[in-house]
Amino acid sequence: MAHVVVFDGGKQDMSTFIGSIVSKIIDRHPSKTPRLLFPTGSTPLGPDGYFAALINLRKNHSVKTEGIRLVSGDEYHGINPSNPGSFCTYLTNNVMTPLGMSIEQSLQLNGGFIGDEKKADEECINFENNLRLDPCELAVLGLGTNGHVAFNDPPSDVDTTTRRLNLTQGSIDASQHDFPNLSKNELPTEALSVGLKTLKECAKMCVVLVVGEKKKDIVKKCLSSNQPITPDVPASQLRDANNFMFFMDHDAAKELLSPENKQFAPAKVTIIPNFSNSSGNIFHPPEEFIPKANKSIQNNRKAIVVADIGGTNGRIRVFLKSIHDSDENENIIKSIDKSPWFEKVYRMSLFHSYSEVAKQCVDDISTICKRAGGCEKNNSHIEFISGCWAVCGPVTNNGAINDPNNLW
Repeated sequence: MAHVVVFDGGKQDMSTFIGSIVSKIIDRHPSKTPRLLFPTGSTPLGPDGYFAALINLRKNHSVKTEGIRLVSGDEYHGINPSNPGSFCTYLTNNVMTPLGMSIEQSLQLNGGFIGDEKKADEECINFENNLRLDPCELAVLGLGTNGHVAFNDPPSDVDTTTRRLNLTQGSIDASQHDFPNLSKNELPTEALSVGLKTLKECAKMCVVLVVGEKKKDIVKKCLSSNQPITPDVPASQLRDANNFMFFMDHDAAKELLSPENKQFAPAKVTIIPNFSNSSGNIFHPPEEFIPKANKSIQNNRKAIVVADIGGTNGRIRVFLKSIHDSDENENIIKSIDKSPWFEKVYRMSLFHSYSEVAKQCVDDISTICKRAGGCEKNNSHIEFISGCWAVCGPVTNNGAINDPNNLW
């Protein structure tokens, strides 16, 4: 069940609070290099914003933000990363440069595959694979007035993963702020975005920031139990997500917590009293707000491999043990992620043995692990513990397999 947290001190206290959570995450991370997903938009900006809080921690409290490995959750499709209006440029200017982060260690969606939808879709698959192997400690997100988080514009189903998607007309019009020199007909109409399923399964904790009275109606639609859970209000489908918290000021919570609607508010609502002070000391948030230890980030990811090997094509899928399942003794099949972490079709005429295609599969997985440079440095590896290969051809004496194409 999502947790609603309302701050008496407004955006300033909210930003300080999250900054202090990040400080704790860095301090407790074994290599001091946690993966964090950062938001875009106007909410984290300004002297009372999330980014300013992090800059203050680095400047005045020696918090080593340079070790953070940034993850971006979305990007406009058809826009080069170097474009001044891209989210890549936004995060470079507002986060990575002032916090001393390494661009090479970041994981960002590349929207620059102009006119090449196939490469854009491959970019999304590779991004999802990377994030599932090396999940985020914390994802900080915003909430759109249409209920989107990241760029999951309506309608967006709860089972969506990282993908290319169409933007609503409202989001297209809003992008004029990022691209003031483009005409309305030139504005991007598609985006690449992490999915709702990605956020639920690839981050230990997600915090959605909501500020201002203009968000009061969508907050009610997303979180009130008397409102429908629907893809048409994407964030409403996160109402029951255990790893989600909604941080907001009283203006944004006005409708949700009004006397006539309070009975429909989430069961867990916390009011944080004003704690701003002039001393500049780091605020220490309660332990319940610190992401719990996630063994899968530090240890091997257990996996099973399944393959369907025919005479023409070989289809191989790899499934990982759920990152939210800490029971090492539980049946691996019952605790496996429902979506494949790796999936590829191999042309069988290029190989001469089962071992060759298996080796190529492992090489392809190693390439994914090396993307963004995070997995090996943080001791995340794939450990294959089980598998099943289905192959074509007659069976002799319950064991010997004859390949009809004599390729094996």
